[in-house]
Amino acid sequence: MTTPVARSSNSGLAIAGLVLGIVGLVLAFFIPIIGLILGIVGLVLALVARNRGAGSRGVLLGGIIISAIAIVAAIANWIIGAMIVANSM
Repeated sequence: MTTPVARSSNSGLAIAGLVLGIVGLVLAFFIPIIGLILGIVGLVLALVARNRGAGSRGVLLGGIIISAIAIVAAIANWIIGAMIVANSM
């Protein structure tokens, strides 16, 4: 009798991209530089996972979309913060 071998799931990159995108989106409103960095890393991880064919389609798309939104939100918040500081002087 042979025992079935468990296949290792390679979806760690996709999940990491999704989690970093979510955390980056939250931090984009409080600490934009950290949100921007996490959004970029999350986007890169999700794209690498997509190229390797790892993870489910929903997790991959979620990671890519949320990371991109985190990047845009961080940049927008950074610009708005700079405008507020410049106008208050």
